[in-house]
Amino acid sequence: MTRKSKKSSGHTPLTYYEMHTKFKSAQYGTTTQRLSTDSQLPFGCCALSLSPADEIDPVATPSGHIYDRESILTYLVTKTAELKQQHIEYMSQRKREAERTSKQKKEQQNDALVVFENLHKASSASAAIQKKRKTSEHEDKEAKKM
Repeated sequence: MTRKSKKSSGHTPLTYYEMHTKFKSAQYGTTTQRLSTDSQLPFGCCALSLSPADEIDPVATPSGHIYDRESILTYLVTKTAELKQQHIEYMSQRKREAERTSKQKKEQQNDALVVFENLHKASSASAAIQKKRKTSEHEDKEAKKM
């Protein structure tokens, strides 16, 4: 039995149909489309400012990216200011939400109090009516006895 890698088509995972019709528009697996020189930085350019790094104080990362120290500091200062502003906005949003929830809780407590008072008034009114009935019945009994 021969190995598949020895065949001329053994290295491709796609069939002839998939390569020539299905993925032809996407140019799957071709080398006809390459990146231009515009998409790559020239050597010695800062990755942040996209301009040539100063000869005085360039900084290189272990992965090989080159930065200008001034660009790094400018970036850090602006990002710090943005993050502070976002934090202030976030805290004000949380404060508004807390005020809204406390307002809703107070409204619910007031509604519960009103319901309780209405029930209490109704029960006290019915109790007063029953008390009047009892007193009138008691007076009627006393009047009959005399």
